[in-house]
Amino acid sequence: MKKREPNPHEDYVAKVRQSTHQFLEEMVRENARLRAEQLRLENERVRADEEVARLRQQVARLEQAQTHQQEELVKVENENNRIFAEYADIEQQNSNLANLYVASYRLQGTLARAEVLRVVEEVIINLVGSEELAVFELDTNVRQLVLLSSFGINEDQYRVLPLDDSPIARTAATGEMFLQEPPPVLNSAPKGSLTCCIPLIVNGRIIGVIAVFRMLPQKTALLSIDRELFSLLGTHAAMALYCSGLEARCGGTR
Repeated sequence: MKKREPNPHEDYVAKVRQSTHQFLEEMVRENARLRAEQLRLENERVRADEEVARLRQQVARLEQAQTHQQEELVKVENENNRIFAEYADIEQQNSNLANLYVASYRLQGTLARAEVLRVVEEVIINLVGSEELAVFELDTNVRQLVLLSSFGINEDQYRVLPLDDSPIARTAATGEMFLQEPPPVLNSAPKGSLTCCIPLIVNGRIIGVIAVFRMLPQKTALLSIDRELFSLLGTHAAMALYCSGLEARCGGTR
């Protein structure tokens, strides 16, 4: 049999086919690798998205916790302020009660009318918070109120008051305390505005009236301790004035 001579064209075609086959195999492998890499990156992206979502939830929880802590802090601060205010109020009440005791002791410890009137003025000025006041004595014979002492008002205007329909006269007639809430204060209420009229009563008999006019600017409301002061003055000052009057009529100093 005659040996076939090599054909350069066929050899070239075979090499091209072989190279093409190898190239296709490499492309298939590269494509598979790229798909695997794409899948890996996709999985990493999903994990990253999940991690971001988890971190966002954690941040949201932390922000919520921080907001809650801030709210709790505000509550604690408000509670501290309330307790401090209550403590300061209690301290003030204790101080006022001590002053009440001292005032009561001073009223009961003297028969000098001038001293009684001075104590009444000090209580109203320093404890109640008014620098406008008047103390009247009831003269039932002529049915009028006579000014015994005053502070911060025009004495001539209040030297003698008839028993008319004014708050001071009504208090003298009925024995009922007059209170104005909120109280008139200096620089805003007209001069002569009344805060309260305190009846002075001894054994059921009205002997006079204490009139308190405008309060100091910082005293914008009457407290329970103020009402206690008014009641104390209505009782102890009345008795002290009554006794001092008896002492004067019996030959003591008026």
